[in-house]
Amino acid sequence: MIGCCQFMDVGPGAGSSILAAQIAGMDVSEYFVYYQMPLWLGMVVIMTFVVVFVQRCWDRYEGWTEKTGSAQAQAAKRATGKEADCAPKIYAVLPVILLILIICFSKVAGSSIRMDVLTAMVISTCVAILFELIRHRNLRTVLASFQNFFDGMGKILVGVVSLIVCGEFFASGIIKSGALATLIAAADSAGFGRVPGMGDFYRVKVPMSRR
Repeated sequence: MIGCCQFMDVGPGAGSSILAAQIAGMDVSEYFVYYQMPLWLGMVVIMTFVVVFVQRCWDRYEGWTEKTGSAQAQAAKRATGKEADCAPKIYAVLPVILLILIICFSKVAGSSIRMDVLTAMVISTCVAILFELIRHRNLRTVLASFQNFFDGMGKILVGVVSLIVCGEFFASGIIKSGALATLIAAADSAGFGRVPGMGDFYRVKVPMSRR
């Protein structure tokens, strides 16, 4: 599942999409609708069948059935003495709110109002809090669970910042040592032009920049 999810890292809220849209000089909603969505729809169909097949194999291996559940769920039930608190099915619309807001308030929908990703995230988060308040009817419980949002965001930011620092340090080391200049000179002397050097990124970037 971890590997399959990497194929679904698309959307106006994804960091890779935002960076690619900035490099291409276009709005992130346009990049998602016109460039990512056609590929993404086909990928969803393919991965749906792949995930169903793979999960059936793993469920059979772990002894999971619809009646008894997995061994982990049974162990958790014996330890706590109660069933897991499952969220209502309407909660499935919450992740889509961000996508709807960004697309509706963009050039794609013909709207004169523009909404960035940060604003859409704040609004969708407030809607999720409202759902939790209606469900639990306890503000203290909802705010305590909302702390998980900040904890997870902090852990992700730590990893991202560490990768950025390490990447900049590594790139600076290559440049200072002259290794990058040596590679460029070797590629130039071997007759590699700009297109073979840049690969697919160059071929994708040209039509985007012209657009």
